[in-house]
Amino acid sequence: MAKYIRREVWVEETEIDLPTDEVMTIAQAARLLGVYTQAVSLALDRGDLTLIIDRHAPKRQGRRLVLSREIDAWRRRREQRMPAETQPRPTYSW
Repeated sequence: MAKYIRREVWVEETEIDLPTDEVMTIAQAARLLGVYTQAVSLALDRGDLTLIIDRHAPKRQGRRLVLSREIDAWRRRREQRMPAETQPRPTYSW
């Protein structure tokens, strides 16, 4: 039977002082990567991504944020593994 260890890497700030281009919501990260939001949430739960909690945001509306540079690194790793014809086309709708 497999044993799972939950690693948590998170940062809690009373005031988010990062510029808006350095953080994004889970939904924005999922759209950029071409994956479901659950994939990004699982990466946060595993500790693969840094979680930033914005206490002033309403629940279920962007309270959990991720660093844009980590999402960009994830996207570059995915592009290296995927053939060009199967790569998702980025959609920027936000």
